[in-house]
Amino acid sequence: MTTYEIDENLLARISVNSLLKKIKGNSKRFGIRMVDGIIKEGNTVKRRDR
Repeated sequence: MTTYEIDENLLARISVNSLLKKIKGNSKRFGIRMVDGIIKEGNTVKRRDR
């Protein structure tokens, strides 16, 4: 199985900060946020050679 590993603490901080701003009444739209990560290949993934 292949997964995408991200910094969960960073994602949580971004989410909480966005929610707090909305609660405080900022009507600004936040859009899409990109969080860096890495692809982790498990042992069930087979490489296909061309």
